[in-house]
Amino acid sequence: MKKIVSIFFFMTWFVLSVNAQNPEYSYLVKTVIMRTTTANFAHLLIETDKGGGGRVEHNFVAPNDVFFDFVSLPNDFNTVTLTIFNSEGSFASPTYCEFRDTAEFTKVNFHGSFNTFSACTYQQTVFPLNIQGPENPDGSNMNLCYSSNIRLNCGYDWDYQINTSGWKPLGSGKISIVVNVQDLYETEGISMSGQSILRFRTGYRSLNKFVAIENYTVTTCSPDFIEYYDQSNTTCSYLNDGKISVKVSRGIDSNEQFVATLFKQDGSNVVLINQLGTKQVNPSDPLIILEDLGSDQFGFQWSEDIAANLNNNDKYFFRYQTLNIGENPSMPAANDSFWDALVKTPDFRIEKPLNVRFDAEKLNDISCFNVGDGKIKVKNVSGGSGTKYEYSLNGNNYWTRFNGTNELANETTINSLSKGNIVIRVRDGNKCVAKKE
Repeated sequence: MKKIVSIFFFMTWFVLSVNAQNPEYSYLVKTVIMRTTTANFAHLLIETDKGGGGRVEHNFVAPNDVFFDFVSLPNDFNTVTLTIFNSEGSFASPTYCEFRDTAEFTKVNFHGSFNTFSACTYQQTVFPLNIQGPENPDGSNMNLCYSSNIRLNCGYDWDYQINTSGWKPLGSGKISIVVNVQDLYETEGISMSGQSILRFRTGYRSLNKFVAIENYTVTTCSPDFIEYYDQSNTTCSYLNDGKISVKVSRGIDSNEQFVATLFKQDGSNVVLINQLGTKQVNPSDPLIILEDLGSDQFGFQWSEDIAANLNNNDKYFFRYQTLNIGENPSMPAANDSFWDALVKTPDFRIEKPLNVRFDAEKLNDISCFNVGDGKIKVKNVSGGSGTKYEYSLNGNNYWTRFNGTNELANETTINSLSKGNIVIRVRDGNKCVAKKE
């Protein structure tokens, strides 16, 4: 009898489904033997609505042993069910501990399905495996900036590979891990030029079992913001033709594109105005031209007119990034967390000049019938550019400068007027006409 018991102490088996390729979703099951008896039994069944999954069983094993089992799930599953049955007994008492439990998860909450079952002589920990890293709003992997920090979730043993340099260990026994991309390249002695491919995998290294690999394109980082320049307010109070240019720390390579998005914020309300780039997505789209300004500085003018801010809380800002030339830029809703990863410029405002205003005073009527010697004084002119005021009469397009030699003159006398109603228009040096308010 002793011989039989000795054999049973080290008997263990494990049954699961096998996938030819690395699955997208899997469970890593860690079984710890806390103590042993002559009749202990651990059983974990993993089932999905699409089949697959598997069964993990360990019987009559030595105390303090630890086992790792890798269970693959079909990629198209919707729900997964974990059924646990642990028991403990002896020859004198066949069953004096029994534990049963069930947990069900959907694919949506799979990443939160980490679970530990501890009962009788066993402790089983279930680690969900499916790499979660930086993504675009459409679910595709984001390009990574060379100097960025990223967090990878839902794994256990982590490896990385740069281009075809071979897999290197990154961390072990970690559900999540934070990685600095530049540190990996410097560790490998790989210089960053243009773009490269960085791959991650996770699973259980000792079994050489991993879930599907995640591939990221690494590019040089988006340029730093330096300053605004050539900023101008709207020409007239009633026009929306503000301008601004942005100076950044570098240009772009031939395999890159530069994309900037203009936002307007009023208190907590953020509105996406438009997105422009150095590559046209549609033939009618305006382009951004990134010009070399010298001294390792580059700049672009926002090629669309910008409306004036209407209240004190109003402000504008840009979010920009560099992308691979072959990508289509994302443009999710203004409040999407996607934008947080892009470079944000300081807030700026576009102001509008005051409306041109004036008063008119009749100095005298004509002195005799058919004598054109009436006079009107235009005075208290203000607003607009404040210089080079002009007037025209009765809707014609002939404009006369106030006191031709004094650009700051804000009054004038109009002579030689005939009898009748006189319509006076006044405009400033920017040709902004006084409007009724």
